[in-house]
Parts: sequence; structure tokens; C-alpha cells
Amino acid sequence: MRAIKSLFLPAAAICLFCVSIAGAETVFTLSDVEGEWVSLALYSGDRTGEIVERPRIEYGTLTVNAAARSAVKTYTSYYIPLAQDAAVPTVGQETWTGLEMGTDGVLSRPEAKGYTFDYAVSKDKKTMAGTDTYEGFRLEILLKKQPQVVFSPGDLAGEWYFHSLVSGDVSFYYSPTEHPGMAWGTVNFTANGTGGYTAIYSGWKTEGVSYEPLDTPTTPYHYPFSDLVMGADGVIRDPFGEFFHYQMSGDKDVIVGVRREYGSGSRMEVLVRKSSERTGAFSVSDAYGSWEYHALVTGDWPQNYTWEYGTREIGKDGSGEVSWRDSRDNPDVAIYTGVPTAFLSRLDPDGRVETVRSIFTMTMDKEMLVGIRYGKDFSDYTIPGGFCLDISFHRDPPPEIDPFRSAPGSGGCFVDSVQSLYW
Repeated sequence: MRAIKSLFLPAAAICLFCVSIAGAETVFTLSDVEGEWVSLALYSGDRTGEIVERPRIEYGTLTVNAAARSAVKTYTSYYIPLAQDAAVPTVGQETWTGLEMGTDGVLSRPEAKGYTFDYAVSKDKKTMAGTDTYEGFRLEILLKKQPQVVFSPGDLAGEWYFHSLVSGDVSFYYSPTEHPGMAWGTVNFTANGTGGYTAIYSGWKTEGVSYEPLDTPTTPYHYPFSDLVMGADGVIRDPFGEFFHYQMSGDKDVIVGVRREYGSGSRMEVLVRKSSERTGAFSVSDAYGSWEYHALVTGDWPQNYTWEYGTREIGKDGSGEVSWRDSRDNPDVAIYTGVPTAFLSRLDPDGRVETVRSIFTMTMDKEMLVGIRYGKDFSDYTIPGGFCLDISFHRDPPPEIDPFRSAPGSGGCFVDSVQSLYW
């Protein structure tokens, strides 16, 4: 059982009793993750630190041996040396030992610094997302290799929602290589007539030390790619950019990628297909239940590059509860109990959530949420602290969380002064 901090997000200030309804749950075992996975990762850190602590991207293959409780990953990583603008590739290998899978789908390594390694498996057991302190703070997303699935260039065509996080060092903000921040919007892939695809990004961004409201953005983001190609393995490449590696999921509804681009830093983004089938296909009830989430925060000062993992509980009344742990594992951070309405209760009929501090998209199977949001300033939870990419997996059963909570030890009703947190 995780020992993590709690953040309650109920909806009004009258105290009632919280009730949970039991139900059938998906049970996970280590054998569920046996085999090969495509690995894509983004690291957050300080460019002035040691090489292993610097912001960078990474991609490779993870092979899990359930019987041996181990996994081996081979990867290629790119980082920016000091006083240089060009990324340097590094090829390496990483070994995971002592793997344990909880019945709740949380993959851990108790021998690896305890809390620092935490991965969650999607309910269909085809996607993993996790955070770890391995030579820096990282968010890693893994897609199960499915040899029976054959991809064609036509699978890429059309419009997608994108959610993009850039890891960099704001002290190098005016350098062309480092612009930490995040971007969101849509990207349209169209055939270019030569066997490849052109990608036109259209959306918004916030970067550097700017924390403008996400629901009323003012800084546009436009970025074109030409001649992108996709192989039968679902890997999307830019023939003219070695720092570009994207992978389509087996259900062809999600793309996860990492890249570097001139005038930016190390970027990870997750795309969710925007199809006509999405229109009107979602309701607030799709958000009910428990969500395991993992997130990476990027920025400049120590509180703003970190990872988080935790659990969100969304009740049928729209209330919510969040419990989390961060890479600092600071025991002095207070437990917050308050009254803001949970952000997922704003899920619209197209499976989108847009608030002043978060933009989320639900996948068509309604089992995964992808979003960008502001992190938390640990010295003041009411203001943003860094930029964040957030991956959540749905769990059963849906809880009944009452919107009215008592603070621990309060003996009665409690209304927290902390409003409109990063949700």
C-alpha cells in the first residue's frame, strides 16, 4: 500500500459520511507485462548539473522476464552539453531487478530506493506509465509490442489532439536550445504525395516563467514537419531529424513521442486521435472511479523539476480526492483538505477537460487520460510551480465520494482556504 500525501477536493462545506461501493476489480499479475515494450522517456533536471541530471529524451526497448522478476532496457538518449547547442547521443542499457506487481496494477521495485520507482499498467495491459529517480527525474511511457498488429501510413492520417511537455533550464531561456514549457492543441497529418506525411501543429504554448491561464491562452504554437514516415511497426520517424522518435499504440488511438527541435528543449508529447466518433461519446460518468496517475514537472528551480505519482478518486457527485507523492518525498508538506470541485467533473461530451490550469483528453476506450497542467509551487499550493505532463489510468470500482469532508482531527466541518489548486 502506498504511503502518500493526501489532497481532498470536495464540493461544499457540510460534513457527511463518505461511502464506498465495492465491485469487481481488474486483477494484475507480473505475467501481464511479460514480453517486449517500446519505451519513451523524458527527464527533468538542471542543465548545469551532472550529465546524468540534465534534461533529455530517451527511447528504446524494454524486455520483461516475469519468472525472473527482472527487465532489461536498451536505449538511446540525447542531452545538451554545456556551452553547446547540439544534442549528444548516448546508447546504454538499464536493468530492473526485484520487480513486484500489485493486484492493483502498480509495478514496483522495493529494493530500488523504495518509493522512487512506481509504474502503473493500463486495464487492457497494453500501456504502462511510470516515474523514477534514475540518473535524474523521469516520466516513462511504455507501449506493448504487438507483432500481430500491422500499421500502414494511412493510420496516421487525420487530426489528433496533442499534449506536449518540454524539459529545459530556464537560466538558458534565451539560448535557442532551452525553452522549458508545455504546448497543446491539434496536429493534422496529411499525405504529401511522396509516400510521407506532413504534420501541421496548431495550438498554444506557455513557457519560461510564464503561467498564463490555459483556458484563455494568448501565445500561439505552430510547428510544421514534412516527410514524416511510419513503418509497419508503428514507429514514426523524421528522415531529416535523428532526435525524433514516435510510436503508435496497438489500437491506433494514441501516439507517444520524444524529440528535440531547434529553439526548444527535450520534448515528450502524447497524441490522442480526434475522430468523428468522439463527438458526443463521453459523459461526466466516464470520469467516475479511481485513476492512477504519473506526472513529470519541468521548470528551473529545484521545486519545479520533479515527478509525482498518486491516485485520484472521482465520486458520482462530482467530488474528488487526490493522494500523491513527489520526488522530494518531503514529510513537511502539509495534508490539504478543502472544498474545490474536482476538475474531472468538467469532462465535456467530446472527452475533454479544460480549466484555468489543466487541459486533459480521454481516450476512446475511456481508460486513459492524457493532460498537461501546471505543477505546484511547494511553498504555496495556490500558485503554479512548473509545467507538467500527466498520464492517468482508470481503475475499478467507482467510489462514492461525498462532497463534504471533515479535516483530520477537526471534529466537524472544515473549509480549507486553498482554492483552485493546480486542477
